Amino acid sequence: MDSLYRILAMPLNWFYNISGNYVIAMILYGLLIKLVLFPFGVKQQKSMLKQASMRPKEMAIRKRYAGRDDKKTQMKMQEELQKLYQSEGYNPMSGCGPALIQLPVIWILYRIVYGPMLYILGIGKEVCQNMANYAGEIAGRSFNYKDQLQWMDVVAKNFDDFKQNVAGFSDHFASEADFTNFVDKFKIFGIDLTQKPQQVFGEWTGAAIAIVAIPVLVFLAQYISMKVTRKMSYQAVQDMQNAASMKILDIGMPLMTLYMAFIFPALLGIYWIENSLLAMVQQIILKKMYPIPVFTEEDYKKAEKELAGKRKAAKKAGGSVKKHNPNSLHHIDDDDEDEPEGNAKENKTQSKEAGSQAKKKKNSLIEPAPIKDEPADEKQEKPSENEIDEA
Repeated sequence: MDSLYRILAMPLNWFYNISGNYVIAMILYGLLIKLVLFPFGVKQQKSMLKQASMRPKEMAIRKRYAGRDDKKTQMKMQEELQKLYQSEGYNPMSGCGPALIQLPVIWILYRIVYGPMLYILGIGKEVCQNMANYAGEIAGRSFNYKDQLQWMDVVAKNFDDFKQNVAGFSDHFASEADFTNFVDKFKIFGIDLTQKPQQVFGEWTGAAIAIVAIPVLVFLAQYISMKVTRKMSYQAVQDMQNAASMKILDIGMPLMTLYMAFIFPALLGIYWIENSLLAMVQQIILKKMYPIPVFTEEDYKKAEKELAGKRKAAKKAGGSVKKHNPNSLHHIDDDDEDEPEGNAKENKTQSKEAGSQAKKKKNSLIEPAPIKDEPADEKQEKPSENEIDEA
């Protein structure tokens, strides 16, 4: 892995030897890398363009399922969207590939920029580790030999101690002037960018104020870059939860970078500012090269009619479709379209006739109950005893 770092650090060495300043070399190096990675940005933009071209059809599908938030309905909607993507030859993951390729490259560049003694001066790993260990003893914390910008200030303040106690150190820095001359390569306009903003926070010198201002500029550059890049890019349809997450990310990422730029050497802040500005410029160029299509209300209505026509064709091919219960949300497999008016009336009439016949049949099976009259002997009065004797 170290060999890969050294190969990728070669352009940085060239710019350093030409300019004689590490800050300028780093800025030119960042620009070169952005140009090398530009084709990946083009591929990502083309993927977004393909997705944008399907927006009317995608919105027609989403509109059909609007208001139904149950899991089954959402799954059905995703199935239809996937079928749409497949029919249009679009892969939702195609835009992620270029971004994933750039991430490890950006990380490697960060390691290179952070290790100037190792990758610019060519100081060996063992000597750098000895220096990092001794700097850790003095500062009371541990340092990684690759993170030289983190402990260069410790070396500057304790040069004689390093010369006496670190093996191999004097082979590269015979005198304090040699190390001072190296540190001067990290200055621009007289400001030492190896210093950390948190170290000079509270000082009211011009250099200290400029260094403390760098994290603020990092925040503004990233925030503006994210806003402009999103405006210049196609934004896929998002639900409320994802939209809220994006808003949090818009402010959360710049704030996190602000904090990191405050505790790390100011040089890294300059590097982050450059990356943010270059990303914004790149997206503006890509939009000019591959503009995102703009659709009218007629385009969306046309897509809805096309979707309805496909569903009618599928209905005819598949025969009768079970009508759904309008009071239920769980009818994603039913046909949402109304039956033709003639069929509806005919079915309604047939249904009434069938109901009437069933009612008559039911009544005919039940015999009417007999009417009960009072017995005649109960209606007549009971004869007296005299009438019985006379008889």
